[in-house]
Amino acid sequence: MPEVFLEFLGDASPWLIPLLLLLYFWGKLNHDALHSRESHPESFERTIGWLRENNLGLLYLKALGWLMDKISDIIGDRQQFNQIYVTAAHPNGFIHKTFGLNPFTPESYDKCLRLAFLYPVISFLISWVLGSAGQVGNVDWLGQLEENTVALLGWQRWLLIGTTLLFVLGGLWWVNRWQGWRQWLALNIPFLLVSFLVFSAGQAWDNIIAIWSIMWFFAWAIFILLFVFFYLNGWLAGWLVYRSVQRAHAEIYRVAFSPAFAVSVTTVGIISAFFGVSGGTAAIADVSLSVLVAMSIAVVFAVSIASTITFVGAYAVAFGVASAITDPDPRRLVLFAAAGAIIVIFGAVQKWSKHNGKLGWFWLLYSVIFFMLGYISLNLLGLFEPSSWLSITYKYMIFLLFWLLLPLVNAPLDWLSLGVTRGLLQAVRTGRHPGSKALGFALADLVLALVFLFLITAVLVGVTALGNSVSGKTLVDIGGILQDVRCAPAKVDHWWIYFMLLSTLVPTLIHFALAGGAATLWIPRPVRLWLADGLERDQHKAFLAWLYLTFMPVLGFIVVPGALLYSLWWLVTTQDAWLGTHLLDWADMLAGRAADACPVPASGK
Repeated sequence: MPEVFLEFLGDASPWLIPLLLLLYFWGKLNHDALHSRESHPESFERTIGWLRENNLGLLYLKALGWLMDKISDIIGDRQQFNQIYVTAAHPNGFIHKTFGLNPFTPESYDKCLRLAFLYPVISFLISWVLGSAGQVGNVDWLGQLEENTVALLGWQRWLLIGTTLLFVLGGLWWVNRWQGWRQWLALNIPFLLVSFLVFSAGQAWDNIIAIWSIMWFFAWAIFILLFVFFYLNGWLAGWLVYRSVQRAHAEIYRVAFSPAFAVSVTTVGIISAFFGVSGGTAAIADVSLSVLVAMSIAVVFAVSIASTITFVGAYAVAFGVASAITDPDPRRLVLFAAAGAIIVIFGAVQKWSKHNGKLGWFWLLYSVIFFMLGYISLNLLGLFEPSSWLSITYKYMIFLLFWLLLPLVNAPLDWLSLGVTRGLLQAVRTGRHPGSKALGFALADLVLALVFLFLITAVLVGVTALGNSVSGKTLVDIGGILQDVRCAPAKVDHWWIYFMLLSTLVPTLIHFALAGGAATLWIPRPVRLWLADGLERDQHKAFLAWLYLTFMPVLGFIVVPGALLYSLWWLVTTQDAWLGTHLLDWADMLAGRAADACPVPASGK
């Protein structure tokens, strides 16, 4: 290895050394192959073939195509996504000219809506286990787990959330392997395992069998109670819609089974875990248990139920369901049961819309209806006194605002961002956007992503301000939150807010990481053929060919994507966090105008 290169390695940053070593050996391999026609003719011909056929570009296009197909399979719109988009009214419209196809499919909106409901849950739980107080708005959702009971260490928070999700998702995987009565028999395994947490705690050994039995019985009681209420109303609605007993059963069974299982396992698991941590002395705050149960329902709907319709319906009633566990008011169970009927009816409408090619209209009406119902619920709940049975009070109203209304407005912007990214990458794959044009559109996507970022900030501020006004109460002090973020931007309690705002940038980051590979398509085919012809007799051509083969992969797969990603990082962090500062100023200005446009009554402040 040359001495100059060794000296350079000695001065380089540690993270650069593996890349430089890889570049050195890759360059040496290409150099030896280009100058070994007589000694190694097969290596020479293979290298010339790479140059003639643009194997690097083809490798990029093949990898890009494989990734795009996998994403389309996950979304469920591969056939529709790969079709050329031309309408009779606008045969050469904007979408056709830009992408050649329509990346804004109803199936992709379904997935974006599902993720929009999952974002707040995941970000909230992650920030809590990392040390946040567990607050949303002015409500201490999870901090009450430790108030006047027992202080949870960091590892105990991770253990609580991790084991809960493990038992819920692992238990669902286990019971779904069976059918019929075997599935019900299989329920005993996760119920016994989660009850065993008490035994493993090593507390109250003389009563451990009795406690274990009580926990197992408690899990079954919760499961049967919720399953029966949910199933009966859903089955009745299904029979009225389909006029078939079997079809009604098929439509509601799994939807009723999964959340009932999630509630029972989560409730028993959390109670058992706290019994172990505290030695049987800690009392779990009702609101904290309710939130964890509701979040478990949300995760179950996100990963195991095919239709997002059930997911949103669950959010509307999840907190009420969880509250019913600690305060078993029969009227709350009636609300939970009614959700089963609503889910079946909307599911039937969704299937009819898909069959008739109207799925896009379904999702539009669906989002508008639930958005309006969310605000109507806030308004009605604001009219009841705390003593009223319908009032899940201030906490439930914030739950509706943060985990129903905000995701409903976040999802369309995520959908647009995802559609633009998929459309531009597919245009590169099909040859519609060559190398330089692909990089130009990647930069345009960055500008568009920043527009989306400011737009989603405006939407979230507006929706929250409207929620305060409609409910007649200051559910969320927008100005106070913005001031806290400005004073302590790195505080872990604010991370879930950043996660919701930056979710629209995720497709753009992926676009940046992939679009850089289009640099391998820069060199036109005539130029590559000119380099390959007579290369063995022309050292200048051999040198140019070596430069192309050695540095084009580095340029396309490392340098350009890295530069694009760094440009976004530079906008966020440099110049005194220019982007974040302007975003906060923008939000402050909007919050002031929203307060004037949507005032809160003096009695609700």
